[in-house]
Amino acid sequence: MRNFTDEAEPPFGERIQMRAADGWPLTWTGKRWHIGLGLADPSLHEAWPPCVPGPYFEITEEEYVTASSFTTKDSGERSEFEGGGQRDSETGKPRFDLLLPVRVPYEDQLLTRVAALMGRGAEKYEDRNWEKFSDQAALDRARSSAFRHFMQWFNGETDEDHAAAVVFNLKAAEYVKGRLAGRW
Repeated sequence: MRNFTDEAEPPFGERIQMRAADGWPLTWTGKRWHIGLGLADPSLHEAWPPCVPGPYFEITEEEYVTASSFTTKDSGERSEFEGGGQRDSETGKPRFDLLLPVRVPYEDQLLTRVAALMGRGAEKYEDRNWEKFSDQAALDRARSSAFRHFMQWFNGETDEDHAAAVVFNLKAAEYVKGRLAGRW
């Protein structure tokens, strides 16, 4: 999804054109935003030489994001900092800052190792290949691989980064479970 901001909400339901911040033309056709060179509107070929298709994305009305699309959540609790600055409480919110152990160097962090594993997978297959997994067979394979890598990690095998592979396969399995349930 590409996000574009504008001062006013777009007039959904009528054909409009504007340019995205990066210069790509946007055309609302009444159903979707079309982004790209000449793909949404043939008249753009004259305005944007050379006349070759560029990146093409579709943004539905529900996905269109403007500056006024968001609200700031407020728990009503405040933390005050030296100097007088205030922030909302972190109570009940995910603490991503706790995922990384303080004393472990960047290259040794498990999250870094998982990202490196996923980078190697992207080179071997393609970027986000795992997001194509969507059926029971893919779920079964992810579960099987997670358990096998867990056993290899548990038994001290070091021929691969088995801990990173466990995390990746759990991530893939949870993703496929969500697809099978229709959540995404």
